[in-house]
Amino acid sequence: MSDPREIFDGVVRFREQAMRALQLGLFVAIVVFSTGTFNPKFIDTGADFVQQAIIEVLWIAIVATILPKLRSLSFSVDDGLLTICALVFWAALTAAWAGTGMASPMKAVAMTFNTVGVFLLVAAIGIEAVVETAIVGLVILVGGSLVLVVVRPDIALLDTWMHAGQWAGVFDHKQTLGITAAILVFCSGLRFSAHRSTAMRIHHGLAVVVATICLIGAGSRGGLVLAAAAIGLSLVASWNRQADAVMAWLPVGAMAVSTAFLVTLWVSDLDHLPIGEEGVDFTERTKIWKHVLDNMTPGTTVFGAGINGFWAQKQVEDLFRGAHGWFLDNFHCGFLAVFAETGVIGATLFVVLTGLVVVSALRRRRGGGGGLGPLIYGFIGLFYVINITETYFLRSTNFMSTLFFALLFHLFGRPRIADDAAVASGVVRSGGGAIAGAPSVGR
Repeated sequence: MSDPREIFDGVVRFREQAMRALQLGLFVAIVVFSTGTFNPKFIDTGADFVQQAIIEVLWIAIVATILPKLRSLSFSVDDGLLTICALVFWAALTAAWAGTGMASPMKAVAMTFNTVGVFLLVAAIGIEAVVETAIVGLVILVGGSLVLVVVRPDIALLDTWMHAGQWAGVFDHKQTLGITAAILVFCSGLRFSAHRSTAMRIHHGLAVVVATICLIGAGSRGGLVLAAAAIGLSLVASWNRQADAVMAWLPVGAMAVSTAFLVTLWVSDLDHLPIGEEGVDFTERTKIWKHVLDNMTPGTTVFGAGINGFWAQKQVEDLFRGAHGWFLDNFHCGFLAVFAETGVIGATLFVVLTGLVVVSALRRRRGGGGGLGPLIYGFIGLFYVINITETYFLRSTNFMSTLFFALLFHLFGRPRIADDAAVASGVVRSGGGAIAGAPSVGR
């Protein structure tokens, strides 16, 4: 007769495996729905908010699977975790004066909830599983785009006069496909060299090949630049086991470059960068940046215009449309978005968080580096580079922002949820590897 204890342990293990499989599946779905707006010819969701609503439902489902195990949650309270909490809290608070009715408060609630969801997901399955699962979602999107190009080119290829023949795949813009493919090249490239398993190396190798094909087909200059940077970072990681400290300075460099661009526009009073005979405007993005800087009031400069609040001001839209004949409610610069929406207070917290990322890399360097470090600091660096001309910071329903926070929570706080078997035996692992001196919270 079987030992009742063994039967009980078997049931617990099966439940753990089933719940983990469910969490992984839900996160794959989140990646698929949150990476970019779908091509309406492929999947017509009717409006962006439909995709966002699906994402929120998926996050609610993930959190619901983790809530029963909160009693075994442990984490470290350190400077980084406190700064993340302060930044998210302040960004959410700005919704109070955004002047958009219920739109900004709803976005603030979603941002807060999703950030908590990311924290709990990292605690439940670990950062390595988060990264591998995210790659699966990206493979589905990029691989699906390649298949769509072959079987339905009338859907996957653009037919506008400026971009005729370039690939958009399952997305509504070629830039989204290009950036997604570039991130997949970076993540799968590093995971290819990290894995010993032949099956996993084949998986990541094929992912790199498919992503490279889509990157070329999309013809996105931003994606190609990002891919070049990704390849460069991958080479640095392969040559130097302590590459973390080098990569960690990339966010600082990206922030400095973006700040220099914005200061140049403000000082010169031009709507383009005075480079060369005709100047540089990054496909008219600098016109948007200059307009934002010109319409920042003393109040919004300090406290911010609120989440989604800046472009909701009618005079801001009217002035821009009158000057340029078109209007786009997108900062096309993540750094400027942080400043415009959360003000000097939010921007200061963001700068502090960036500095703490560098400090964490220097501490890892003293410990030998290696592991997931190159992928973590490399992705964060690339994420900052993307935000020079695109807006992903504080966009909680976007996959890029999700992975960014997941990696930050691995660096700071290092949450951990013990499995039920460990709890039953009275042995609970705390968030190991936390920054020295940080108090631990948990059982």
